[in-house]
Amino acid sequence: MTKKCIQRILCCTIHLSVYFKTCAFQDGGNLLVAVDEGADHTMSIWDWSRSERGTKITETKCATETVVAAEFHPLEAGVIVSVGKGHVNFWTLDNTSLTLSRKTGLFDLRDKPKYVTCLAFSFNGDVLTGDSNGNVFIWGRGYNAVTKALRNVYEGPIFSLCVLKDGSIVTGGGKDRKMVQYDSSYRKTGLEATLPEHLGSVRTICQGKGSQFVIGSTRNSILQGTFELNFQEIVTGHVDEVWALATHPTQNQFLTAGYDNLLHLWDTLTHRAVWSSNIGDQAQSACFSKDGEVIIIAMASGKWMVLDANTREIYGLFQDGVEALHSARFSPDGKFLALGSRDGILYIYQVSESFKKYHRMGRCLVSSKYHFNVIITN
Repeated sequence: MTKKCIQRILCCTIHLSVYFKTCAFQDGGNLLVAVDEGADHTMSIWDWSRSERGTKITETKCATETVVAAEFHPLEAGVIVSVGKGHVNFWTLDNTSLTLSRKTGLFDLRDKPKYVTCLAFSFNGDVLTGDSNGNVFIWGRGYNAVTKALRNVYEGPIFSLCVLKDGSIVTGGGKDRKMVQYDSSYRKTGLEATLPEHLGSVRTICQGKGSQFVIGSTRNSILQGTFELNFQEIVTGHVDEVWALATHPTQNQFLTAGYDNLLHLWDTLTHRAVWSSNIGDQAQSACFSKDGEVIIIAMASGKWMVLDANTREIYGLFQDGVEALHSARFSPDGKFLALGSRDGILYIYQVSESFKKYHRMGRCLVSSKYHFNVIITN
């Protein structure tokens, strides 16, 4: 692909992203399908190779309900499949009249889901859909009716379907955080995996290098691997406001924590998480001990904990008031810990036994009530 073609694709995508709910390129072609977020959920077809910002070929009302995804069929020219709330639609683009005609997908009444959440295409051209009931339906090539059903694959919705290079299919999502593999004939291969709870559910799956595939989770993490060799986190993230940030005093590490109850220790050289932990509460502030062996995590609930930086063993859990503890700091000599609360109270603790024991010496009322920082000097 030439540099000019790439620039045109980028221009077209940027132009549409403000207004459109979903869009997809034609495999190996010049067309782009997009569905907007308006009341009519208008579907439009664009030729991205015409002009610098693309040319709209045609458009039509797509559905009365939310549209989740729309894709060109990879083996059927001019065929588009769209899915969303309670529907699957099969569209055909007439190259002469430049109009779109629709066939509605037919469900058995007992199988009709509240949402069709994802779609994919098998190597033989079948359409695969996953839904909010945890079912996978196969729509045979050329049919607008279900020809095979895989029921109760998951507890909860299916968020992703991925057809791998060997024709096998990996499904992911659900409340159980599982991934299940099927062969090209839609039979279970026996290969399954479950994401750790702190990573959330499977949100998307795509083919990676060789036999590997890549997984994006609902908690902003990315994993890579295979069923046989397991999966490794390559990107870890937070899913809510991050309030706590502290650097290790001697190593190339830092920690982050926030309102998603997650605590991550990061390595600045590898740009990856050393470990992650669910602390069970919303973190507001944090600090390392002078030797870097102990972490103080202060919460939005007024609780704070003492944590081993290596083993994550909890040495102590304390409560000071019910307001958020906006600041936690050790004195330079490591003999004292100060905690500043949102209600304007400053709590002072004496530290002993290599930062593992804490005894409250007292508290004082600070005149400035909100969002103050604590700095301790010898």
